[in-house]
Amino acid sequence: MTLSLSTSNRMETLIRAFATMLGDQPLASPFERELIVVQSRGMQRWISMRLAAQLGIWGGADYPFPNTLLQQLFEWFDISHAGSTIFSKEVMCWSVMRLLPGLLSHERFAPLHAYLSNDREALKLFQLSGKIADTFDQYTLFRPDLLDAWEDGGDDAAFDWQPELWRALVKESSDLHRGRMRAEFCRKVAAEALPHGFPTRISLFGVSYMPPYHIGVLEALASRIPVNIFLLSPTEEYWSDIQTRRRLLRMSGNERELSTEGNPLLASLGRSGREFSEMLLDVNGVVQTTELYADPGHDTLLHALQSDMLRLKGTGEDEERHALFERADRSVQVHSCHNPLREIEVLHDNLLDLFEALPGLEPRDIVVMTPDIETYAPYISTVFGTAGDGVPRLPHSIADRLLLDEGGIVAAVMKLLELYGSRHTAPALFDLLCSPPVSRRFRLDDGELDTIRRWVEATRIRWGVDEQSRSGFGLPPFRENSWRAGLERLLLGYAMPDEGTLYEGVLPFEVGADAETLGKLAEFIDAVETLSKKFEHPRRPEEWREPFIWMLDTFIEADPESERELSEVSSEVDRLTELGELSQFEGEVSTTVMTAWFRTRLEQVQMGLGFMTGGITFCAMLPMRSIPFRVVAMIGMNDGAFPRQQSPPGFDMMKREPRKGDRSVRGDDRYLFLESLLSARDVLYLSYVGQSIRDNSELPPSVLVSELLDAVDRGFSCSGNQSPSSRLVIRHKLQGFNPDCFSESEGLFSYSADNFRALERRNSLPPRPFVEEPLPAIPDEERTVTIDDLVRFFANPSAFFLERRLGLKPTVALNPLEEREPFGAKGLEAYLIRQEMLEALLDG
Repeated sequence: MTLSLSTSNRMETLIRAFATMLGDQPLASPFERELIVVQSRGMQRWISMRLAAQLGIWGGADYPFPNTLLQQLFEWFDISHAGSTIFSKEVMCWSVMRLLPGLLSHERFAPLHAYLSNDREALKLFQLSGKIADTFDQYTLFRPDLLDAWEDGGDDAAFDWQPELWRALVKESSDLHRGRMRAEFCRKVAAEALPHGFPTRISLFGVSYMPPYHIGVLEALASRIPVNIFLLSPTEEYWSDIQTRRRLLRMSGNERELSTEGNPLLASLGRSGREFSEMLLDVNGVVQTTELYADPGHDTLLHALQSDMLRLKGTGEDEERHALFERADRSVQVHSCHNPLREIEVLHDNLLDLFEALPGLEPRDIVVMTPDIETYAPYISTVFGTAGDGVPRLPHSIADRLLLDEGGIVAAVMKLLELYGSRHTAPALFDLLCSPPVSRRFRLDDGELDTIRRWVEATRIRWGVDEQSRSGFGLPPFRENSWRAGLERLLLGYAMPDEGTLYEGVLPFEVGADAETLGKLAEFIDAVETLSKKFEHPRRPEEWREPFIWMLDTFIEADPESERELSEVSSEVDRLTELGELSQFEGEVSTTVMTAWFRTRLEQVQMGLGFMTGGITFCAMLPMRSIPFRVVAMIGMNDGAFPRQQSPPGFDMMKREPRKGDRSVRGDDRYLFLESLLSARDVLYLSYVGQSIRDNSELPPSVLVSELLDAVDRGFSCSGNQSPSSRLVIRHKLQGFNPDCFSESEGLFSYSADNFRALERRNSLPPRPFVEEPLPAIPDEERTVTIDDLVRFFANPSAFFLERRLGLKPTVALNPLEEREPFGAKGLEAYLIRQEMLEALLDG
C-alpha cells in the first residue's frame, strides 16, 4: 500500500485528478462510502458540487475533519478517543482544578501558590486550570515524547511543577491520552487484522496543514490501505531552502550560498505550508508524487504574481522586472476607506462594476472574507440587504457568525448571567425584559413594554429588588426606589384610586386598565428574585444543572427560528453532569466560576450556516479557506487586525523550545492570505480602514497588505516617478455623496442613484442662507449668560441656537432609564414642594 501525494497550484486541477482516480479505481462495493478528509464545511460543499458536475452524479461519501477521522480510526481498533476521557480539555480543566489545591503546599508549586493566594471564589483557580489544561492538551498533540518522559519520572528544571501535576492526572485514570493512543494505534494497525467495516481507502483534499501527530497516523495507515493526499501548493520548485530577505541579510556568506529568497511572498508568507510539505515528503512510504501545476500566465497583474510564485521569481534582482499593466487592469485592487461602513459601500459599488466588466460573473463566484465578521455583519446587512432605485439587489449570505451576536437566545442568557452580583438596575432589567425570548416567555407585546417603561420612570424605580438585596452591598436596607417599592405603588394604585394620599406609607400610582400587564411585570420581578436566590450558594458541578435548566425554562421561550439555538444552549448545560463524573470533581463550585464557565461556552457556539448558498459568501478569515473563486475579497485588513496575535502562557514549553510543525496562529493566518491570493481567478480585492475619520490622516494597513504591495514594487516597474503600488491603492472619500464619486476622478465612482439625485439637486439650486431675514436684537434680559447656558451651548450648539434665537425646540429623544436614586427635586416638582411649604407656613 502507498501514501500518494498530488500537488498543484489549482484546486480545479486537483479535483479533476481526484475524479479521475474515483473513476479508474472504484471501491469494491457500491455501498461502501468514500472517506474524504476536509478541514472546512465549505470545502466539503465545493467538492460535492464539483464532483457532481464532473461525474454527472455524486453521493455516498463521508467528509470527516482530521480529528474526527482519528477518533473513528481509534474506535475501529477499540481505542477510546480523547473526547470521552479525562484527557479532553474540558474534563482536564476540572481535574486540574480538583488536584491543584492539594499540591500548592509543595515547594515546586510556589509560583502558583503565590498567584492563587488571594482567590476567594476560586475564579483565578478556574482560569489557571483552563490554561494548564489547554497547554497539556497541546502537549499530547505536539510533545507526546515529553509526556512519556514525565510519566517515566523525568523532570524538566524549567517547568518543574508541570511533571508532578501531569503524573497526578495520569495516576488516577487508566485512560490513554492522545500520545498513547497514537502509539497503540500504530502497533495494532501494523500487527492485527483490519476490523470489519474499516475503510479501504482514505483521501485528504485541500488540507493545508496537519500536526506531526496526524501525519504519523497516516504513515502507519498507509502501510495497510491507500492514502491519497491532494495538496494545494504554490510552487512547482523546491522551496524548502527559501528565506526572507531580512533573514538572508543576517546570515553569513556560506549560509547565504545555501539559501535563496526565491519569491518574496512565498518567503514571508509560506512558512506553514513549507513545513507541512517537508513533513509529508519525509514520511516513509511516499512512493508516488504527482505534480499537476499549471502556469496562469502573465495577462493580468494577479496572474503574473501567481506565476512568479509558481516559478520562484519576482525578487526583481536577477531578472528583468515586469512592466506594470495598464490602469484598466483591475485584477488586484486595494481600497483605503475611513470606517467599516464606507468599506462595505465601496465594496458594493465595485462588485456591481465587476458584474459589468467580467462576462458571466455570478454572485456565487464571489467570496468576501474579514478578520472580524461580527463587526462587519450589520453593515453588510444594511448595504447589501437594501437596493436603491435602478440598482439590483445582490444575493448574499453571512457565515461563521456566533450565536452570541446573531441569535437572540444566547444574548438573553448572557444578560441573565450578568444579573448575579449586579445591582438589578432599572436599565438592565428592562433591557432583559425587552429581549425577544424573554418578552415572549412573559407574553409582553411592544405596547405593554412601553407601558412598563412609563411605570418605571413614573414610580422612580432605580435599582435593587428590595431592601435586603441592597444590604448585600454593605448599604443601609432602605426600600425606596427599589423594584418592590415601585410594584407596591402600582399594585396599590390598581386596588384603590390615586387621590394623592398615603396608605400605610405608600403612595398609590394608578394603572388604569393595564392590570394584566402589571401582573406580568410582577411575575418577572418574582422570577428575577428567585433566580438570585438559586444562584446564592455554591454547588457541585452536576448540581448546577438544575438552576441553569430552571433559568432557561422560566425566562426563555424559543420561536420556530430559534429552537436550534435553544437546543445548543441546553446541550451545554447537560455537559455539566458528564464533566463532573469524568473529572471526579466533588467539591462545591461558586456561582462566579459557574457563570464564567457557562459564558465561555456560549461565546464559542457558532451558527454553522451561510457558506456557499448560491449568493455572495461573506465569512470569517479561517484557515483552510482555499476554495477557488473568481473574485476573492478581503475586507477589514487593518493594522493589527490580521494576522492575529498569539499569547501562550509563560509556562508553555512549546513557546520556549519550538519544533518544526508546531501550530502557529500567526503563521496560519499568513499562509491563509497566501492561499487566498492563489485561489483568486480574476480579481483579488483588498480593503482596510486607511484614513482617520477625525483628521483624514493616513493609517497603515495590515502588514500582509504592505508585504503584497512591496512585492509588486519589487517585481514590477512603471514609467515616471510613481511607484507601482501607489497605482493600486485607491483612497476613497469619507461620504458616498462626495462630488468626486460622480465625476471623472480616477478610481472613484458610485452606483447610488439616491446620492446622485441629492448631489444634483444641491448643485442645481442656488445657495440660500439658513436664515434669510436678519434676526432681531437680543433682549437685555438674555444678555446675561449663566453656567447652565454655557453647558447647554457646548453640548449642542445647533439645538441651543434653534431654541434661543428661533424659538424652535427640537424633538427630545427618549432618555435612558435612570439607575441612581433622586437626591433632589428639580423643575415642577421643586416648585410644587415649595408651594406646599409656603401654604403650610401661611396657614400657621
